[in-house]
Amino acid sequence: MHFTSAFLVAMVATFTYAQNMTPVWAVMPDDLAPKAIDPVDPDNGQLIVFVRPNQSEVDNTFQEEVLPEVRKIAAEIGTALHVWDSRLGSPEGITITPSIVFENSRGRSVYQGRYRNLDRIRTFIRTSRYVPRGDSLREWSNIPVWTNGRAHLIAPIKVSSLGGTLPEEYCEKLWQQDTRHWVDEGLVKFWNKETYMQGSTDRLFYMDFYPWLGEDGTLHVSASLFSQFHCKKPVFTTGDTPFKGPWKYRRWIFRRAARALEDAVAVTMADPSLGDGFDIVESYMCKFRWAALAMPVPAPAENAPLAVAPKLPTSYRVANSSNLPPQVQFAFPAPLDGHRGEAQGVSGTLNIPGLDINKASGIITVDVGRLTMGDSELDAVIRGSLYLDAKTHPKASFAIKSLVAEQPLTYGVQVPTEMSGTFTMKGKPSQLTLPGFLEAVVMENGKPAVILTSGFDVNLNDYGIPPADGPEPENHTLNFDIRTVFAGQ
Repeated sequence: MHFTSAFLVAMVATFTYAQNMTPVWAVMPDDLAPKAIDPVDPDNGQLIVFVRPNQSEVDNTFQEEVLPEVRKIAAEIGTALHVWDSRLGSPEGITITPSIVFENSRGRSVYQGRYRNLDRIRTFIRTSRYVPRGDSLREWSNIPVWTNGRAHLIAPIKVSSLGGTLPEEYCEKLWQQDTRHWVDEGLVKFWNKETYMQGSTDRLFYMDFYPWLGEDGTLHVSASLFSQFHCKKPVFTTGDTPFKGPWKYRRWIFRRAARALEDAVAVTMADPSLGDGFDIVESYMCKFRWAALAMPVPAPAENAPLAVAPKLPTSYRVANSSNLPPQVQFAFPAPLDGHRGEAQGVSGTLNIPGLDINKASGIITVDVGRLTMGDSELDAVIRGSLYLDAKTHPKASFAIKSLVAEQPLTYGVQVPTEMSGTFTMKGKPSQLTLPGFLEAVVMENGKPAVILTSGFDVNLNDYGIPPADGPEPENHTLNFDIRTVFAGQ
């Protein structure tokens, strides 16, 4: 069966949908489905990339800029790669494009991450060789879901406690109940579901609201939208222009803020710049079984030993390898983000008793004398006595006292966490509570590891460090990004 014939079948399904104005699951017979015939190694497996050519700027950017790099990664690892035109149809579980799927004799895994994050794609392939992710990730309760074609978008809601001048009748419990109801009223495309089981291609957009009541009775509501793939930097924020109005109109203010975040979701879907964008697969598109593509999970070669996922240990130490991306990076915010650097001397430990994240603790230590911005003269200045004073204070550290997570540590899954601890720089300690992720992975040597991802801002004024040239507050705000790999011991 040629691609042209398969495409005609898809067009018939489209016409049927248009005629009836109701969704039609056009089920393509197995013998009509287009075939992929390349042999696949049962261990290294295959990478299947689902695209929609000329569908959108997102797809064009992915195919032109990202796909060539993914091909290189697959070739390095020895994994076969197929690019699939989803206009011809796709398995039912493919709900958005681009979608990246790895499969070998152990099972099938769908990539969850920004498609511009090539290091994460490489880690995904390596880890999925040992541990397939499965189809479901998490069960949600009382959660807004936008069903768009086959795609499902999930929006966890967080409303902060009211700040500023609290009214006498203020009750935190009632405040949370009321504001959540008002947010739901403002959402048009997202509908609240009592329970929902998250699927492997579902996307999450976290909606956060920050209310503040002034002495004059004016309510200010700032709002931010976060991708599930970055816990610190929002993809949209109201910034210095919060929604505001008299306290008596608080219901309507929250409705407007919620609608703004919902609109921002649609904008983010169409934006190719960060790697969060995607195209939905319409309900009427042809669907067929994986096996019908001649892309079933490959059977293991007879008598061939297959690698087994290593058991996760409870003790870890920071991995040091030139093949790893920077473990700790720092930069000023825009427009000063040309000033950036990395820590080349990173050490530390992570202990997870019983593999229970909620019992974990650890420390990340940076050798201040090995901080670099890529310019030897500039490095000497920032390490000097006027700035970080590396001779007097040779180490900076973040001691993690506790972590909180609702999910277990799992291979190939970024588990959201909240970590609390003490950040120390120039001998001055500060208490921090940070959002982040923990993910169990398999390293290139086949050994287990855990990647800790987080980030935080530092006010240089608090440490007696002169600001950079430029506008305030950016010139005295330093962003730290942590992506530290802990190798199992």
